[in-house]
Amino acid sequence: MDLRTPAVEIYRDAVASVLPERLLAAVLQAGPEGLRIGGRRYPWPVRRKLWLLGSGKASLAMARAALKIIGRERLAGGLIISSYDDGSLGELPVAVGAHPLPDERSLAAAERLMEIMGSLMREDLFIYFLSGGASALLEKPLAPITGDDLREVYRLLMTRSIPIEEMNVVRKHLSMVKGGQLAARTKARGAVLVMSDVIGDDLEAIGSAPLYRDRSTYREAHRILDYHGLWPLLPASVRAVVEAGGDGALAETPKEAPRRIAHHVIAGNAILLRQARRRAAALGMEVRIVTSSLRGEAREVAKVLMAIGEEEQKRRRRSSRTLCLLWGGETTVTLRGRGRGGRNQELCLAFLRELRSRRGLCLLSAGTDGIDGNSDAAGAVVDAASHRTAAGRGLSLEDYLQANNAYEFFRQTGDLIITGPTGVNVMDLTLLLVAREKP
Repeated sequence: MDLRTPAVEIYRDAVASVLPERLLAAVLQAGPEGLRIGGRRYPWPVRRKLWLLGSGKASLAMARAALKIIGRERLAGGLIISSYDDGSLGELPVAVGAHPLPDERSLAAAERLMEIMGSLMREDLFIYFLSGGASALLEKPLAPITGDDLREVYRLLMTRSIPIEEMNVVRKHLSMVKGGQLAARTKARGAVLVMSDVIGDDLEAIGSAPLYRDRSTYREAHRILDYHGLWPLLPASVRAVVEAGGDGALAETPKEAPRRIAHHVIAGNAILLRQARRRAAALGMEVRIVTSSLRGEAREVAKVLMAIGEEEQKRRRRSSRTLCLLWGGETTVTLRGRGRGGRNQELCLAFLRELRSRRGLCLLSAGTDGIDGNSDAAGAVVDAASHRTAAGRGLSLEDYLQANNAYEFFRQTGDLIITGPTGVNVMDLTLLLVAREKP
């Protein structure tokens, strides 16, 4: 039985359901009197005009969809900070930053955005498109931290299996734009349209909350770095800033969200899962959404998924219907090697180690943004055929797993899922198809 084709079909259909073009029309309307955003009315500025701003992997696609609704005649300008520029925004400026490690482009983009925000007046109105990836794409370190020092912090954080919420606590206390600090630079009214890439749609975590608030502290950032064994590895400038903040010598991030700026979550992992469930059901499958809060070390999660698959397969000995189990969320990876790949590919490779030649199980795990880790793949899809192909090519699964080099493994087995940038970022989709194993 071919399980790979329907698995990929379910994934692609689910991602299509959260494209900004489909979602924005429900929350953003433009009329002669002004805008209606998420149920709130915003009159057109009398003497000033509208600004379109944004940062994150999905910000460009969100801005493109908004332009079709609003039009260009009322725009004063703007800036969209994205991981790519496809030219679709025309004259609306796009700054390309770096991800997952910020570089000089990320710093330059932040400086441009800070200047725009500081120039806006009370009569101005802006719409800000925020999505995951903004933490690296939009960055300006606190002095005396340099760009190289900040990149080293990001790199170190990525070597540990640290939840994104904890990573962002650290990032916000080394930055001039995160944790509500960008909002503090403007007097203008604004609406932030948010595509959530965190469990629970926590506004303090999404994109490091540049226009919201941050209730964490320098001392909390210090504890996180110390707990994960990173404190002695940090650049001296970073340790100095965190210690100064903990001693009260530096101002904390804003603890209250500004009333003049409203946040509207337009998409999250739950929408993705519901569409995946509908598609699987339409294909005649029995479907269950297990959770939208999948997390943990990818290799350990793989063992749990395999155990679930084995148990479900036993129960299906008399059933002809395929079972589709769905998970949303994000796993983490502890880096041991210098290979290519990401959490989804590592999850699939670790699952394949457990699966070996067992038939009737197919796992797909992929990021909705089309980018998994430091690769150009969204994720991978594996089944018993993957194991046979690897054995035929003499590939050592253990060697590739220890090197964190799942991308190269799956490139040779043909199991990569490559979509290119999707304009979406609502965490990952993991699905396990379970069919009766034939003797």
